Amino acid sequence: ILCELGREQEAVHLLAKHLPMFHNPGLITFTLGELYFKLKRYEESYGLLLPIKKAAFNSEFVPVDIKMTRLNLFRYLGISSLFTRDHQTAEECFREALAIDPGNDETYHYLSLTMEKKGDIAGAIASCREGLECSGEDPFLRKRIFILNIMMDDLESALMEHERLNGHAGDIDVLAGMFLIGCRKLNMAAINDYYRRIQSRLSVPPEDFPDGLDAIRGRFAAIEEYQARDIFESAISHLLTINA
Repeated sequence: ILCELGREQEAVHLLAKHLPMFHNPGLITFTLGELYFKLKRYEESYGLLLPIKKAAFNSEFVPVDIKMTRLNLFRYLGISSLFTRDHQTAEECFREALAIDPGNDETYHYLSLTMEKKGDIAGAIASCREGLECSGEDPFLRKRIFILNIMMDDLESALMEHERLNGHAGDIDVLAGMFLIGCRKLNMAAINDYYRRIQSRLSVPPEDFPDGLDAIRGRFAAIEEYQARDIFESAISHLLTINA
């Protein structure tokens, strides 16, 4: 009731206060961990949900949708584990979630991100491809494959994925990626083309490279497009290294 009234903090306080009173607190612990998760208090959510990772929820005092409860447990704990850098637990949770709901493209996205954080870029790409096979065409998974191929310096594979992006080729991350590919290939036509496209996407007056560089950087910071910014800066660094 407190949550429905928007009083989540009071609900957290109430549950935390009475948690020690329960002899079998699995569902209560899950509910409190869920509240912490929804409040973006990921470390506290992680601390509560990790010990009940294997809970069956089959002996609770109220009726429980066991499948959905376990699915949400794995999702909440997986994402919370990412924030606390426990990448092994995150991977295990997302795989458990996919065993329950194999067509969920968002879970494949998180699994791919987890593999990337573990330093397994090939595994991250494989997770995206598995997601495309199980859940159908998804532009976010396709975009991740494009960017991950660039990270692996597999530019030809990245260009092949770019052709499959369809209407999402104007995404700012994708434009930054194509700018980086142009820089890696030292293709001035592509460099200027995608430099201007980035400016247009950021509502910056279009100019040829490198004019307007500070304005682009300022816009990236203002709109918090961190991934696109990092890809863009990687491209600039590559050009500076060559000139040096």
